Order: sequence, then structure tokens, then C-alpha cells
Amino acid sequence: MNIGRGLLLLGLIYTAAVVDTTLTDAAAIGPIVPAALPLLAIVWVLLVAEPRALLAAFLAGLVCDLLTPGRIGPGAFWLLLAAAAALRVRRAWPAEHWSWPAILTALALVVWASLTGLSRWLLGEIGLPPGMILQRAVLTGLYSAAFGLPCWLLVGWLHTPSPRRSDDDPQLLIPS
Repeated sequence: MNIGRGLLLLGLIYTAAVVDTTLTDAAAIGPIVPAALPLLAIVWVLLVAEPRALLAAFLAGLVCDLLTPGRIGPGAFWLLLAAAAALRVRRAWPAEHWSWPAILTALALVVWASLTGLSRWLLGEIGLPPGMILQRAVLTGLYSAAFGLPCWLLVGWLHTPSPRRSDDDPQLLIPS
């Protein structure tokens, strides 16, 4: 990872942490709150598509653990594993359409939220029944992934080749 990309990552993690602590309550639907840090981590890993990008997932998970009450570690561990699984699937089945990484983002966030919630339940930090934890985790993962859709739409738009004009007729569009 070069210095510029590392500084960009640190700035994005800081911005996502500020969003998580200040703005996500305004976007909450009942107890379901979007998670900006895990979303950033999964999007970063899938965009960079290198194993070194998993460091971003661990750092974002660690910051997420520091911002939430409870023990440090479960969120970082499960986010690292969810990002690694998403990266492995992305590299095994590369697809050109923007919807594929968006689906992977949703799946990874659901896995992260579910496993983190159940881990915290096993550690005695959450007093809800496991079924309620899983229900909220799935909704949190899907709701958080919905906030990543504009990013994937933009990436898909940037990677779409633009139509070229013919040399003979400047008004005639030739599909590329």
C-alpha cells in the first residue's frame, strides 16, 4: 500500500467513525442503525481487491470496537473474516456488473453483524435472545449495504465504456 492510499484510508476511516458517532442515529429505523465503518471496510476491500486491503477491514473493525461499549476484538475479528470471504468470492467469480459487488457487500455485512452480535451475546454483553440478535443483525447488514449502493453505481458508471462517434457522421453513435 503506497503512502497516498494509506492516508486516504485513514481519512476515510476517520470520516466513517465521525459518521457512525454523529449521523447514523438520524438514519436509524427503530433499533436498526446503519454501520458506516464496516461498510467502508467491505467496499474498500472489494474495490482494491488485494489481500493487503484486508488491513483496512481490521482497522475499521478495531475502530468500530473502540466506539461501541464492550470488549475490543469481536467486531474486528469478524469483519476481517467477512471481508476475506467476500474478497475470495470476488476474486473467484469476477463479474463486470456493479450489482455483484453490491450483493457481496450485503452478504459480508450480514455475516459480520450476525457473528459480532452472537459473539457479544456469548460474552454476556447483549441481553437479547439470539433470534432477536440475528433478526436485527440481518436488517442492520442489509440497511448498511443499502447505503453502499450509490458507491457501486458510481463504480459501475465509471467502468462503463462511453459510446464513440463515427468519423463520417458525428451524430451517429457506434456502440463500443
